Amino acid sequence: MDNLPSGLPVPFLTRSWLVIPPVEEAALSAGFSSGADVLVLDFAALPSDIRRSAAESFAAFVNGRSGKESDPSVFIGLPALDEATEDLLADVLAVRPQGIVLMEPRAPADVQQLDVMLSAEEAIHGLPDGDIRIAALLPQALGQSYAGLSRRLIALGWSAISLQRLTGARRMHDSGGLLTDLFRQARASVLLAAAQAHVEALDTASGLFSTDRLARDCREAAADGFTGKLTLSPRQVTAINHGFLPTEEEIREAKAVLGVPNIASEPERLRALRITQRTVPSKA
Repeated sequence: MDNLPSGLPVPFLTRSWLVIPPVEEAALSAGFSSGADVLVLDFAALPSDIRRSAAESFAAFVNGRSGKESDPSVFIGLPALDEATEDLLADVLAVRPQGIVLMEPRAPADVQQLDVMLSAEEAIHGLPDGDIRIAALLPQALGQSYAGLSRRLIALGWSAISLQRLTGARRMHDSGGLLTDLFRQARASVLLAAAQAHVEALDTASGLFSTDRLARDCREAAADGFTGKLTLSPRQVTAINHGFLPTEEEIREAKAVLGVPNIASEPERLRALRITQRTVPSKA
């Protein structure tokens, strides 16, 4: 029997994941009004000595604003787990984020370790057990399995930037504009790992390409099986949200799967639910 995480699909959209450093109020305001489905506050991008003060400032910002129905779901981007993680979690969980993103986990076991830490913090803050979800951004997933590690895990994302740092590669694309073999293999490995774990698959940020190029990247990622995409720019959110809308054929097939009980496998039913969930228009 497939070991599916509980609580999937999640009750919020997961097409566009806007990653920003949580340091400037103007950037935070732009992030919340961007129309992104998920806003990732990247504490891993900050020097370690200012992360806790940035968390306190972010909490003050959130507590001082009036939430809107169009606000994105908030995920906190964590650096590699270490002795400072518990303190940082205690600060950021005060604003009740929807989830945590492991920006560069060292191994699948990091997901399990974070799960345990979150259970302790949820008890301290009076939150329901399992309320906070987990996503992980990977340079590659060759030989790795994320299946069954945590009921909280909802997404695996591929990070080309992380792979470039890991390998020292001086290029991502060949002379024709296509990903090199190294990057294609890594991308496919993360997509397969997400499929095996039955969680969302997030494509890497595209860079500040033209609108046509971004639209092509979104279409190709969705056709390959990715369910969402990372971005570093609020200007790309609308194109990503539109690019991951399902086609009419996909919607018909999904409704057919959901309309016949006990026929489809649980992973097939989960994919169908995700497709029907993504039929809403962009918030931007």
